[in-house]
Parts: sequence; structure tokens; C-alpha cells
Amino acid sequence: MDRTCLVKRGGRVLAASLILVGLVGCNQKKSDTDLFEQSPVRVYVTADITRGIEPLMVQFSGYLETEETTVVDEISEIKWIIDGPGTFKREIVHESYNYQDESANVDNFFHMEYDFSAYGHYKVWIELNGGQYSSKPVRINVEKDRNQRY
Repeated sequence: MDRTCLVKRGGRVLAASLILVGLVGCNQKKSDTDLFEQSPVRVYVTADITRGIEPLMVQFSGYLETEETTVVDEISEIKWIIDGPGTFKREIVHESYNYQDESANVDNFFHMEYDFSAYGHYKVWIELNGGQYSSKPVRINVEKDRNQRY
């Protein structure tokens, strides 16, 4: 073979090798750190009761999580928002306290109890650190006590 043919053949081999390395590199598993950085942080809120007769005492729990690991952000402000019938709206703010469970260091839990004294449909959600994290609302249905005399 002459020298020109070897250079062309070597170039094709080099190009094919670079394409193969590129494809293999794209399919490598991601590290835990990479997954954490790509996995969004979510806030979840649950209620122990979602339907009942007035007055209805409800305990809410909120927690932060990602798909792969725990959240390491410090939570300095917690705002529970209660949106109800008509113009009813309450914001309950807790500041200057880290509500995360430091001893377990597994999940970051937040807690609130609220007494719904009037019937109606309510939505309750939580915002953390001035809106950095926000949950989807939980719906609470408070029914009128038909046996009570007004």
C-alpha cells in the first residue's frame, strides 16, 4: 500500500474511534452528585383529615425531598397559606427557626395544626424560604353541622 492510502485509512479509523468514544461517553451512568443536581427539589403537604364537619381540626405535614437524596438547604422561613371561601385567606409564617429534623437527617418535616371553624372548601399549601420551594395545595372540605342550632 502506498502512503496516501494508509493516511486515508488511518483517518477513517480515527473518526470511527472518536464517534464510538462519544457514544459510550453519553451512555455512562451519572454519579449521585449529578443526579442530585438534576433532580428537582419538591415540597409535599399531607393532611391527616381532608373532609369533616365543622369545626374541623386538621394536622398538616410538609416535607422536602428529591428523587435521589435529601435536601441540604437550610429552611429559614415557612409560610402556610390557607385559601378558603369568599375572601377568606390566612398566611401563617414561622421564621428564624430551622424546622428540619437535624437528628434524623433523612427528610425535612414541617408541621401545622389548624382549626377550620366555618364550613366551605379550602386549599392549603406551604412556601419555604420566601417562595424558593412551594407545594401543591391540599384540598380540605368542611361540611356544615346539620344538627347544630344557629
